Amino acid sequence: FYMSEITQDQGTLGGYVINFSAPLHDDFGNNIGVFVCKLDADFLSKLVSDISIGENGRSFIMDGDGICIAHPDPTMRYGGEKFVSINNNPEYKRLNKLWDDMYANSSGFMEYDYEGTRFAAYDTIEGTTNWAIAVTADKAEFLEGTTQSVLASIIIGIILLIVAFIVVTFVIGSITGRITSITHRIERLSNGDLTDDVQLDNGTDEVSRLIFATKNLITILHSMIDSISDVLAAMSEG
Repeated sequence: FYMSEITQDQGTLGGYVINFSAPLHDDFGNNIGVFVCKLDADFLSKLVSDISIGENGRSFIMDGDGICIAHPDPTMRYGGEKFVSINNNPEYKRLNKLWDDMYANSSGFMEYDYEGTRFAAYDTIEGTTNWAIAVTADKAEFLEGTTQSVLASIIIGIILLIVAFIVVTFVIGSITGRITSITHRIERLSNGDLTDDVQLDNGTDEVSRLIFATKNLITILHSMIDSISDVLAAMSEG
């Protein structure tokens, strides 16, 4: 299917129409004719009215002759009075540059001035006679949304950093506290304190293993001292 130029129709549709055409082939692939139909062109403007970025964004379509054929503003369509007043007007130099680029069958992105500073992204439409569509956005509105997104990302990043710091501090504090406790216990053990006051935990990390080993060492020393005491008592009795 191909969408060709928009023309004025004085028949049943009235106004502007889009001409559609498609080749017809027989079962052997031979071209036996062309299917042609017409459709009210206003549906294009209704279509682009639903394509917008933000509250002030809009979209429009230019045909292969550089004429605006779809726009939310009726005075911009088909060489309307507003379109004529803007076309080749030095006051709207960058807007006309956008139209020229679209007419040149190109694609891209640019900034222009019309009812404030705006951004536009544009590209050609396949299956047409070099039509091009542009989607525009108000610069201030667009950057406000972008700034809010960046700010939200920064805030989320800071929150995650704080949470990570708290978690790391808690984990390190927990490990450091346990190591300090067992270090003091070993120091007391080296001074002859065999009191079995080591509290085991349910962990499986290296610190838990160290705590278990310390408690086990105290138990073994107790057993050895008890055995020595029994031997010394037996010796004293002859």
